Amino acid sequence: MRLCAFADEASPFVEGQIKALKRNGLDALEERGVNEKNISKLTLAEAKELRSMLDAEGLSVWSIGSPIGKYKLEDDFQPHLDSLKHILEIADILDASRIRMFSFWKPAEEPVEVTRERVFERLYKMCEVTPSNIVLCHENEKNIFGENIENCLAIYKQFPTIKGVFDP
Repeated sequence: MRLCAFADEASPFVEGQIKALKRNGLDALEERGVNEKNISKLTLAEAKELRSMLDAEGLSVWSIGSPIGKYKLEDDFQPHLDSLKHILEIADILDASRIRMFSFWKPAEEPVEVTRERVFERLYKMCEVTPSNIVLCHENEKNIFGENIENCLAIYKQFPTIKGVFDP
């Protein structure tokens, strides 16, 4: 078993994150917050700098803790897909083989069948742009399509390449 951590919960700054990981005997992290900004907002140059800092300390990135899938289904999907493509580039630089993602905030009054169709359309496009060496890991969360067991199961049956992250 390998333990990893969201190091940004120890410090918003990389130096503090490294210290916390070392202090706790961990050698891998799920990178989400870097120097007070979300991983998705890093430039590629900043991602390379982060990789150098982690390499120097013998640390690796197990997964990217992305905000992908945390947006309304009514919003334009293309900017979100472009953000995923950028996160995929960051994952490549950091040698991270997993990206945590979500299944979109659902409209309150929309029938689940309609929501499912819209969510699956977006998940299909996300899977389409994700290379085979990267695993999308869906996390359940309140008020998103995949907040309950039935909808999570529907995602995993329809998209066998998407794996699950259970948040109790």
